[in-house]
Amino acid sequence: VAMAQVRPDRWIYTVEKASGGAARALESQLLQGKGKGIPFRAVVQPDLPPANTWSGLLKQKSKAFSLSSLGWNGSSNDKSKSNAGGQTAFEAESLADGVGVVQTVAVNLRREAQLGAYLREKVGACREKYGADARIRALLCVSGGHPARQLPFARHALADSAAMLREAARWSALGGFAATEDGTPSTPSSPSSSPLPSPPPELWCVENPLAKFDAARLEGKLEAGATTVVTQPPLLRESFAGWFQQCDAAFGDAGNLVVGIPCLTSVKNLLFWLEICGVSVQGSPEAQAAVREFERMQESLSGDDFDRFCLQHTEGLVQLAAGLPNVTGLHFMPVTAKGYKQLMQLELP
Repeated sequence: VAMAQVRPDRWIYTVEKASGGAARALESQLLQGKGKGIPFRAVVQPDLPPANTWSGLLKQKSKAFSLSSLGWNGSSNDKSKSNAGGQTAFEAESLADGVGVVQTVAVNLRREAQLGAYLREKVGACREKYGADARIRALLCVSGGHPARQLPFARHALADSAAMLREAARWSALGGFAATEDGTPSTPSSPSSSPLPSPPPELWCVENPLAKFDAARLEGKLEAGATTVVTQPPLLRESFAGWFQQCDAAFGDAGNLVVGIPCLTSVKNLLFWLEICGVSVQGSPEAQAAVREFERMQESLSGDDFDRFCLQHTEGLVQLAAGLPNVTGLHFMPVTAKGYKQLMQLELP
């Protein structure tokens, strides 16, 4: 399977949706072009599980302990409040001109039979949040980070991201992403009477360049309909280079790769991302060296100087990604308000 040929005008910059507070205000400024001029084309709306670890799930003391409280159902895990009628109430937002949405759709603990309904739910919620006229540029189909996916039976009982991609491709072929008059996605049995003027969303997937390269898994995602591969951050350059070389050898010289760029602000932040990427610091000399460098700089530098060091680290990741022939975009993941502030200062090479 060969990745699609890329045109120069297809470069895209996206930014992860902020969770709220000061970070949300900074994200809004970025999308309005008030940073150093990065032309963001889309905000990536996450789809998170109740928690990424078992300890995180057990800390949810406010919920009754049940399968549904652990996210074991087919409904959305969106944390928005519900209104008096029992329907999910979303905080409506507007996007800057020319900015679209990449809606993440995570399988987590769902079976294949549940994917179609969940996909429609997420698309409908996205249009309710951003408006029926907002362009859903892509659906980022992922397996999800729920810890129960690591259990022995999960591989056979639960769907995966390739199954979500196939379902999304099926709905797209049937016109399911056209909006009805109330802004909700249409169904094949009730086609839209007022289709959106924008094209149907692209289908994106995720790969982890800090893990062992799995050509068969990536090929399955591409065959299922993925046209763009978003990578986890290349925090360990040697590991990333090895993964990229194998990907290039397996899938050719041209491809749609969007590299994830975190805006690291502390040692704790680095450890967070290494954990997200499944890297055991104790088992990786390369990770140990990266952590030691951040620890040394954080301990020896003043606050302002360490912030400059972190900004330079992010600039280095951008330069690394931008210098690769198959990369067609960057996805920034600031996470914290301090990370969004750093991104406001970032200049592209």
